[in-house]
Amino acid sequence: MSSWARFFADRSLWWTLGGLEEPNAGRSEAQWHTFWSRYRKVCPKHPIFQQKTEEQLRRTAAVVLHGDEGRSLKKSALMVLSCHSLLGKGSGVEGGAGDADAFDAQRLNFLGHTLATRWLLAVLPRHMYADGRAGNFQAVLAALAEDARRLCDKGVRGKDGVPFYLCVLHVVGDWPFLQKAFQYTRGFGNSSKRATTRGIPKGICHICRADQPGYPFEDFSSAEPRWRSTEDTCPAYSTPPPLLQKLLHEREAPSRLAAQDLFHGWHLGAGKVFVSSCIALLADFFPARSMDGRFELMTNHLRTWARAHRQQVYIRKLTRDVIGWPHATEYPTGGWSKGSTTLALLRWVIFVFGERRNAIDLGSLVHIAWLAATEANAFFSGLYRESLWIARPRAQELAGHGLAFLHLNGRAAKVAHDQNRPLFLFMPNLHRLHHIFFFLKDQAANSDAEYALSPLAFSCQLEEDFVGRPSRISRRVDVRTSMARTLERVLMASYSKFVECGWIVP
Repeated sequence: MSSWARFFADRSLWWTLGGLEEPNAGRSEAQWHTFWSRYRKVCPKHPIFQQKTEEQLRRTAAVVLHGDEGRSLKKSALMVLSCHSLLGKGSGVEGGAGDADAFDAQRLNFLGHTLATRWLLAVLPRHMYADGRAGNFQAVLAALAEDARRLCDKGVRGKDGVPFYLCVLHVVGDWPFLQKAFQYTRGFGNSSKRATTRGIPKGICHICRADQPGYPFEDFSSAEPRWRSTEDTCPAYSTPPPLLQKLLHEREAPSRLAAQDLFHGWHLGAGKVFVSSCIALLADFFPARSMDGRFELMTNHLRTWARAHRQQVYIRKLTRDVIGWPHATEYPTGGWSKGSTTLALLRWVIFVFGERRNAIDLGSLVHIAWLAATEANAFFSGLYRESLWIARPRAQELAGHGLAFLHLNGRAAKVAHDQNRPLFLFMPNLHRLHHIFFFLKDQAANSDAEYALSPLAFSCQLEEDFVGRPSRISRRVDVRTSMARTLERVLMASYSKFVECGWIVP
């Protein structure tokens, strides 16, 4: 990471870390001053505020460390580690006025080519960290974390001798990566499969004791579920991993260093299960002699709707395989692989429910599913229109939509169970969403803070695009030198994008 920092400092490109379109040192400092001023209100005990002066914070960029596995040669896994700034050029759908247009613009880092906005740090073939070689992976993370800590403590100096700093605020990624990186003993794979088990459940969450005896993660109706009182009371590791030993984080809340990922939690997780169950319900509204015929009618309706509303669904047609529902006796789980498909299908489901409103009985399973879908869409459509920071009243409203969805989804699962219909499967990703919604609600309840930090700051949809790039390159280089050649070729591609952006003049 220090190599990237020196590159930005030596070439006077620090302003690019804030998503600016042209060099402006004063505006860059104003951006980071505003960011840290607001972050101090929502996270006052972070050590960065004891270590850095106000003047130093103006030149301290906040970044996140990301990791995920891509597909290398012969479908073998390739661990890709990268980092990026929390500030960027926005999401492209912001509401217009406010932070996005201000002198100290606080925008999400969603726009721009990922080779320009994400910085590759390391690649590691599977045989280097799997099959009892986890120590290699931890050694790489330790080296990266130590380098990042020096960069936060001492920084790098620009051409005029002024120091610049980078601070890793969070580590992001899907649950399998976080479990490997932090060596968690509790995770999504430990969820109880039945009401009574021989062994004591280990728990599914590294933050709290959810799914352990007396702390059900399926409680989505209580204002304060019991697991809330157990956050950061029981570490999910036997010894602190290198990331926790070296990176700055809140000592009273170490679990916050690993941020919750909304993309894998909803778009590729609980959202797929929920939308698939809704589509299974919709089949009753499309009369045909067979289930295949009903899905054919739904496909035609979806295509017409997508053209009219300019939505890209990325599926050729709806089938039982697409929604992961081979038999009526099994739970639909969603068979698509693109996260944007989840939100597109969610909007279509709401549209179809609205068209058939006269045929929907109040309080029925379909009606509850319709209400739940509406709440989920209100949360996500509203969230994407916000900048990096969300005004307190708006954050409270969005958190309310998210919590309402979980409550209604739980009601739908209960009604479906009573009717002996396998729909609306409960999965650990619902608990991850529960944490995200409470994270937003807790910030909005802080009377000292005017803003809440958007959960999209830690969402990994752009990282999915970035991880694919070194993965594809690794399939085209000599396997004996795959790590070095992959790094070199990605850096060459990044250089080309920097030239294309006008940041470098050859």
